[in-house]
Amino acid sequence: MKKDTYKYLNCANITPQGWLKNKLEILNNGLTGHLDEIWPDVGENNGWLGGSGDNWERGPYYLDGLIPAALESKNQDLEKKALNWIHHIISSQDENGFFGPVTNKDWWPRMVAMKALIIYADSKNHTVEAKQIQLLIQKFLHYFNQELNNQPLEMWGYARGMETYVAIKWMFDQTGDVFYENLANRVNKLSFPWNSKFFKKFPYIEPISKTMAWKDFLNFMEKYENKNIKENYNFYFDNYHLSHGVNIAMAVKYLAYEYQLSKDNKYLINLEKGINDLLKYHGQANGMYSCDEHLNGISPIQGTELCTVVELMFSIEEIIKITGDLKWFDWLEKIAFNALEATISQDGFSHQYDQQVNQISCTIDKRPWYNNKDDSNIYGLEPHFGCCTANMHQGWPKFISSLWGKAKNEYICFSLAPISFIDNGISIDVESNYPYASNAKISISNTSDKKFSIKLNIASYCNDFEIYIDKKPINFKIIDRCIVLEHSWSKNEIDIKFKFKFEKKIVNNGISFYYGPFLFAYPIDAKDTIIKDRNKFSDHEFRPKQKWNYGIKNNAEGIIEYVNGFPNLLISSYEITNWTSENNCAGKFPTDPILGESKLLRLIPYGKTILRISNFPIIE
Repeated sequence: MKKDTYKYLNCANITPQGWLKNKLEILNNGLTGHLDEIWPDVGENNGWLGGSGDNWERGPYYLDGLIPAALESKNQDLEKKALNWIHHIISSQDENGFFGPVTNKDWWPRMVAMKALIIYADSKNHTVEAKQIQLLIQKFLHYFNQELNNQPLEMWGYARGMETYVAIKWMFDQTGDVFYENLANRVNKLSFPWNSKFFKKFPYIEPISKTMAWKDFLNFMEKYENKNIKENYNFYFDNYHLSHGVNIAMAVKYLAYEYQLSKDNKYLINLEKGINDLLKYHGQANGMYSCDEHLNGISPIQGTELCTVVELMFSIEEIIKITGDLKWFDWLEKIAFNALEATISQDGFSHQYDQQVNQISCTIDKRPWYNNKDDSNIYGLEPHFGCCTANMHQGWPKFISSLWGKAKNEYICFSLAPISFIDNGISIDVESNYPYASNAKISISNTSDKKFSIKLNIASYCNDFEIYIDKKPINFKIIDRCIVLEHSWSKNEIDIKFKFKFEKKIVNNGISFYYGPFLFAYPIDAKDTIIKDRNKFSDHEFRPKQKWNYGIKNNAEGIIEYVNGFPNLLISSYEITNWTSENNCAGKFPTDPILGESKLLRLIPYGKTILRISNFPIIE
């Protein structure tokens, strides 16, 4: 089993600073910190806490974000909540090794639970709980291996079987026992063959409805469940899982796992090919792909599920750790600073299930989703389905913990976002407003005798770097996307200045504008209506209060200016009078646009908008 190229830092040793600290505090004061108090599904009656409530994935999903959020923010109240879950899970294990609610034997939620527990064990490795967690996972994986013949991987456990790899690899690293390497290979063979069925030969160059109508799937399921008819079972089962947005987001990392097991580069080649095809046929301007709930083409009005966003982020973080291929971090930042930022409300009290790149209203109305419900894009506590309510919390904390990595004699800064950390006598503090500003200061204090280099990852959308160490300019080389700084570090400061690139890109037959990692959007002034009052945690509809139907000339040049610390783009446009709404969404771009009045638009970062247009019709 090939070693990871980099290790991420323990959550307990990381402290977010600046806007990232504020982001975490907002979530801790909102849904992340109070979900168990307002949502019974993860409340005290949850099955994982010994109650009679939800006994499947929602408790483990919540814990997977609660633990890193608590540890990074040094929030003792949240850590007590997390420990309550941890203690119940540990005490639930029986003599055979099985753990969790006895009323649910599904393998799948236990994969998530172990992934969450490992975060705590790694960060608090001196505690009693850390030792108990290692023993729990050790016993369970032996039980799991023994019982796989009697209880094979099914449904979600089959589609997501390699989620077990996180725990298996962790135990291998702890013990070096070849049993775990053998188990990883066995689980891989018994799980859904993502490499051959999806990445190697991409199956969906059109929306999934062209292959499998949702009504046909429901009719099949009714016959299958009532009469146990298995005709066409493989067709419906494969298409359901292969096109499922969250499954795909998780599966992105499975090829990196297969590469780590086999040391065969073909898996990384197939991974890049599959991702290129996925984004070609279903990609969105915000870095994501459409999935409402399944792959649904390139139109900017199709939805993207929040669970998909956070699971894809984790998959990319795993790929970077394993392969050391830094180009993936560009994609991670684009998703975090656009898609993740936009789909959780700025006050942290609500979220969407589906977001749209062109989102002209967030209402309970019929939209051309594949199979999601009419309330999927409102901001609320549990729009459409509760999986995202439980799972959204891992996004920001895990992103924070992946900003820096370390190898034997080096630290690597993947992103200049503001954090500080302590690691064996070495403390590093990043003072910046990145990505909202193009400069940073890194303060280093080394009280150990360790010698190390510092690498700075160079994003593809950054250039013209100036580097100073202790106020003195230095010459540097960029090697494999990194500025490598060799120095006898003791108490030093690194000052970094650079520029963001402004880019125009043709996306989905329209035009979109980028500055650094940001996608720009035209913010549509909206009327906010509370449709279900839960005090701070209410459900909201948003309806437009102004025109939104503007197109932009292909050769238009914009002006970047900063307002309140955020980049804005001023660019000329024309109203397109025959671009109207269809199915409660922005309609298709007119092939022969009729132009109205001209207008200077002020575009802002996508993540700071609720209603918006960020993929514009092109005026030739």
